[in-house]
Amino acid sequence: MKNLLTFLFAAFMTLSLGAAPKQYNLTSPDGRLEMKIHVGEGLSYDVLHDGVLLLENSRMSMTLQDGTVYGAPGQTLKRARTRSVDRTVKSPVYKKSEVEEKFNELTLEFKGFKAVFRAYDEGCAYRFISGSEKPFIVSDEQADFRFPEDRTAYIPYVNKKWKGSLQDILINDFQCPYTCSKLSEWIDRWSIAPILVQCPEGKSVVITEADLMDYPGMFLYNYKKGTGETLSGYFARVPDDVEIGGHNMVQEMVNSRKDYIAECKPGAEFPWRVIAVASSDKELTDSDIVWKLATPADADADWSWVRPGKVAWEWWNAWNIKGVDFEAGVNNDTYKYYIDFAAENRIEYVILDEGWAVKYANDLTQVVPEIDLQELVEYGRKRGVGIILWAGWYPFTKDMENVCRRFSEMGVKGFKVDFMNRDDQKMVEWYRDAAAMCAKYHMLMNFHGAYKPTGLQRTYPNVVNFEGVFGLEQMKWSATDVDHVTYDVTIPFIRMVAGPMDYTQGAMRNAVKKNYRPIRTEPMSQGTRCHQLAEYVIFESPLNMMCDSPNNYRAEQECTDFISAIPTVWDETVALDGKVAEYVAMARRKDDRWYVGAMTNWDSRALELDLSFLPAGNYTMTIYQDGINAHRIATDYKKVTCTVPASRKVEVKMAPGGGWAAELKPVKPVSREFVLQAHRGIAARYPENTSLSFSKAAEIPVYGGMETDVQMTKDGIIVCMHDKKLDRTTDGTGMVSQYTFNELQKFWIDGGYGWDEKYAKTLKIPTFATYLEACREGGLTPYVELKRVNEEGIRKTIEMLHDFGFDGKYVLTSFNWNSILTASKLTDAPLQFMKAGGRYTKEDVDTCSLRVKNLVIRPKSTDLTKEFVDYCHAKGLTVECYGIPVGDEKLVEQLIGWGVKGGTCNDWKGLGLDAVPAAQSYPKWLDNAAIYHIYPSSFKDSDGDGYGDLEGIRSKLDYVKTLGFNTIWISPVFSSMFEDGGYDITDYYEVDPRFGTNSDLEKLVAEAHSKGLRICLDLVAGHTSDKHPWFVESANGDRNGHYSDYYIWMDSKDGKPRDSEKKKWVDCNYPRGARFMKNYYDVQPALNYGYLSPDPSRPWEQSYDAPGPKAVRQELKNIIAFWFDKGVDGFRCDLAWSLVKGDDEEFHGVRKLWDEIFSWTSANYPDRIFLSEWSSPVESISCGFDIDIIRHNGCGKTMYRDLVYNTRRNADPSTGIYPPCDCWFDKAGKGEISSFVIPFTEMYRKTLGQGFPCMPTSSHDTWRMNRNQRSDPEELKTMMTFFLTMPWVPIVYYGEEIGMRSMDGVPAVEGSRDRSAERTPMQWGDGPTAGFSTCTPEKLYLPIDPSPTRPSVENEINDAGSMYSWTKGLLALRASIPALGNTGDWKYASNPDQPYPAVYERSANGEKYLVVINPRAEKAKCTITGYDGMESVVWGAPENISMKSSGQGLVITIKGVSSVICKMK
Repeated sequence: MKNLLTFLFAAFMTLSLGAAPKQYNLTSPDGRLEMKIHVGEGLSYDVLHDGVLLLENSRMSMTLQDGTVYGAPGQTLKRARTRSVDRTVKSPVYKKSEVEEKFNELTLEFKGFKAVFRAYDEGCAYRFISGSEKPFIVSDEQADFRFPEDRTAYIPYVNKKWKGSLQDILINDFQCPYTCSKLSEWIDRWSIAPILVQCPEGKSVVITEADLMDYPGMFLYNYKKGTGETLSGYFARVPDDVEIGGHNMVQEMVNSRKDYIAECKPGAEFPWRVIAVASSDKELTDSDIVWKLATPADADADWSWVRPGKVAWEWWNAWNIKGVDFEAGVNNDTYKYYIDFAAENRIEYVILDEGWAVKYANDLTQVVPEIDLQELVEYGRKRGVGIILWAGWYPFTKDMENVCRRFSEMGVKGFKVDFMNRDDQKMVEWYRDAAAMCAKYHMLMNFHGAYKPTGLQRTYPNVVNFEGVFGLEQMKWSATDVDHVTYDVTIPFIRMVAGPMDYTQGAMRNAVKKNYRPIRTEPMSQGTRCHQLAEYVIFESPLNMMCDSPNNYRAEQECTDFISAIPTVWDETVALDGKVAEYVAMARRKDDRWYVGAMTNWDSRALELDLSFLPAGNYTMTIYQDGINAHRIATDYKKVTCTVPASRKVEVKMAPGGGWAAELKPVKPVSREFVLQAHRGIAARYPENTSLSFSKAAEIPVYGGMETDVQMTKDGIIVCMHDKKLDRTTDGTGMVSQYTFNELQKFWIDGGYGWDEKYAKTLKIPTFATYLEACREGGLTPYVELKRVNEEGIRKTIEMLHDFGFDGKYVLTSFNWNSILTASKLTDAPLQFMKAGGRYTKEDVDTCSLRVKNLVIRPKSTDLTKEFVDYCHAKGLTVECYGIPVGDEKLVEQLIGWGVKGGTCNDWKGLGLDAVPAAQSYPKWLDNAAIYHIYPSSFKDSDGDGYGDLEGIRSKLDYVKTLGFNTIWISPVFSSMFEDGGYDITDYYEVDPRFGTNSDLEKLVAEAHSKGLRICLDLVAGHTSDKHPWFVESANGDRNGHYSDYYIWMDSKDGKPRDSEKKKWVDCNYPRGARFMKNYYDVQPALNYGYLSPDPSRPWEQSYDAPGPKAVRQELKNIIAFWFDKGVDGFRCDLAWSLVKGDDEEFHGVRKLWDEIFSWTSANYPDRIFLSEWSSPVESISCGFDIDIIRHNGCGKTMYRDLVYNTRRNADPSTGIYPPCDCWFDKAGKGEISSFVIPFTEMYRKTLGQGFPCMPTSSHDTWRMNRNQRSDPEELKTMMTFFLTMPWVPIVYYGEEIGMRSMDGVPAVEGSRDRSAERTPMQWGDGPTAGFSTCTPEKLYLPIDPSPTRPSVENEINDAGSMYSWTKGLLALRASIPALGNTGDWKYASNPDQPYPAVYERSANGEKYLVVINPRAEKAKCTITGYDGMESVVWGAPENISMKSSGQGLVITIKGVSSVICKMK
């Protein structure tokens, strides 16, 4: 996404030398946080949030060895400059896929150094930057954090006491529990960072640092104990005399240190001192401030090889495994066992912790004889499991490059390096060097024995974890009085602010408080099982350990399945609730799946979690919750599965030390006439009848059902297996019925359909419950073949189907007629008999249908004939089939034509069913709609007054229809003062006389309908004119009047509005109040729809259900009903997102409003549509809008502008000229398309079947396609091809079909400002008014384009090569080829990072078309895969394109400034 950098001062502001003390104010983008920087008597700062003083007079300075002091009193300030940054950056290995970086920055430049300050919404920071041109030495740094008064803090004191020597403190493991106390009660120890300090009004401050690269880390200490005011930084001195020692001789021990803290290079940039600020504790759990302040990764580097994931870890469980025929320990047999376990559960890595290399040798090439590393790496590779190696600091460091090269070439995936235990400058530099070296050899790095993260993981994304946390390993030896549970609900608010944590969770031995005890070889965790599960959601950890033994995990497979499936990096993170040291609740998303976790301290707790953060729809929620006896037996838990809507609030109950975890998957809507059934899962691609095959099938939208075969074990467990004997598909022998379920679990799936060696020893025979869970999650109908089950087995099968919620919504099949008869006595569900040993006959149909009332005939697909199907239908019987050959699209088409309702196949590809749509929620007629947008003052003047009108529109209905449009959207025509072009309404129930009368509008609608055209109007729902009678009556002051609270009034000018609304208030002298809220211009008072969460201290903020907002909502319904009753077909809703004030980021307020409106309209006017001005399609369509218009605002700031804006938005004030800028649709070819393609791909997927994200060619608010340097007709045709071939409802603004231009210098009338450029009169013909009006030119509303070469309908309509003909032809092509229409499937085929050409596929009914567009002057080439070649060119000049097959794929070359549509083979 393109960065938006707004410099508030383009040039430096020079200050007078020797100036008196001066204060600079720096505020956050949201205006809530403020830094006051004091210059003169040294450097110091205050921090305020919402006016609350958090830090005051906090001093900052840096002393160099030569006596120079950065920040000394009396220093001359040379310059001050500010800038603001607002950009979105990719974050590939993080808790969200994109991070919004918004900050304001102040740089103070002094002689020899700079001090840089930044303010984010979530906190602030400062750093020094040296101006030295020579190397220099820093003796010390003053970093004070002074609180106005004594505060409560959570202090992570270093583990070792000061015994007169700092060495005891400076060498430590950074695994420090928290002490909660007043700052004045600080004990005689240093603290590590981060540290949390609680402040007034529920606010908190977390102090830490960021971008620590070549400088010592910061300890904190209260030098003024007893006063409780100031925390100061302390920094380790540079090591002088060192030796190897410590743990197993792998550490570098410091015997003495120099008298300074850092040796620095010229121009050194020092770490950021970070003050994270939160209004509530929960905000801290999703802070990005440290990541944002870190140095970004090399933009040219390829980080795609970085693979986060989970790790099977042996050290915590002491290599304890049982049930094997070898002695467990550090040997290949043990590690192969761990690799098998990892492969079985799709765990990405196994780690070899300490012990694989010869002890004390300090040489990683010396491996103990029990280990063959190359064999283990190869063994893991074949099973899809990577190997990570533990290494002590010294043996890794002494020959770092050779170590990384050697093990990378061997296939090792990364290192866990341990026992650094320092953060002086030399060690900090080592972190950077180690990260870079591992990146060079494509290896992951996990820093254990490490200080807290400071953002190095952003600079080097291969850095996937840091310890610096009192993690679960401590429970191997910690005393019973150690409170780990409370620590767990403290670190998300403090330590996790710094970054990821190698906490190493996943214990299956869990203990309540009184039962915990340390056992080194069979350790346990404090708290419940669900507490452990929730940690995988809550704790940020891209490389996440599974600490327990494979035996324990296999014994708890249900929990293991949850852990193994959960991602370790995320696309989105939502902080739900929390209070430090008490409880925490968070939600995280990967792709379309959400995970929610909650944990509590040793208090039992009930929470209500609001799921409204979810996109609209229903979700299958699988919950792991504390069992009823979890307060006594910590392993007690319950798994519950249910379906919930996104609006649901969920009650969470947790035992003492408890937790709660849930997975939410969107329920896929199923609406199909032909139900394709996944045969034994996707048997052509994955091992048949396995959990893998089932789960993969559940992800494929085209499937409506899934088939499996059931048998019963000796101990009565229903499992999924086709064959009578085990030997074809497993490594076992005999029959299923000979074994108990546990005995069956000794065998591996080892063959069958879709077999692939990589699945060897990874999959077991699944239970029927596993299959049903996949069906439910995928929204698939179960098709269950009763293979070898007696009556008891059939009964159990049916009971389980009902238990999983498939009441009557399943199908039982069998080749055994007796099984069908038995089932017919137990269920009314459809029963499908498949005859073995020959074809069905008509006699078979007669005989069987007499005995089973709910019979469905199910022959083999290739045995069916139309005559047989017709015979069954005549008997009232449904016909389905089995055994559809893979890829036989013609057979499927034939079956559907005969009325066969479904069938099984081993794969879904090539059957012509890929484009089956989901159930749609908008009026069906939108599937074929094409919209022509008219600005009524400018389209056609029928009465010679210089303004367009409704009669003028009526006179041109045939023109619109002939062009190929079937829907017209007209901008506002209601009574108005025209101080904002008609968007300042004075009467919603009357047409303005400029345009005609209500009768004229009714006449227009009626005639349009008679011609097959629909009419939509513009609904200005957010505000009126200040001349509207409602406002006039409201302003008169009668507080009991009907309209008194239709608007938002402030009684006094002394009222303090929200920061976000400060510019929204208009001072006035009306009797009703001293101020009113506006929506846009001062003459447009905002209608009062209430506030989402009114602030009682602000009496003007009324609740959503207060009488005033309630009356306004009813008025909105009245307006809609008034015009719908006159035949209007829909409304475009102006400022649709902004109606409810004080709304949150998830738009809970406005969702509630539109839910109410659309529930009413769908019941009363089901065929009417609503378009939103929102530019956020996922949000608006999930609110119920049918179309969201992507323009220059919202997501269109990049998506739309990067495509089409070839001049900057604002004119040069000195010249009035709009400077040019790069965009994709430009001959220069300097634009990018990824900023459109990537977000559109996501919104297309998320809104499919629910509504349309639409991008108009232009509008009354946005420049036309023909703009400045882009004026060539061929350029405009290329643009039109794009707008008319995308999977949306096309919206073309009047005049674009002939190439009208936006001109600079058009007079600003009626509040239009520069928008007049796109509102000039329609050019129908030649003459002084271009056929728009019979009046004289000076009487026109806006001037006609004066260019002698201006296009006109008259000149274009009969020209086969004109823009008009191109537009008309494309619309006709779109209407004739379903694949190119509104609902044809779409996917981007070329690489979006290669801007030119753009290639995307449109498909439907088995036909595929490629649209190829190249707007730049030079030819463009790309290579795509998945296509055999071109059949024909259906649009554009064939000579403009070539397609040639190569070893890499299909090579497409297209000439400059051209567009071509090709039908593919």
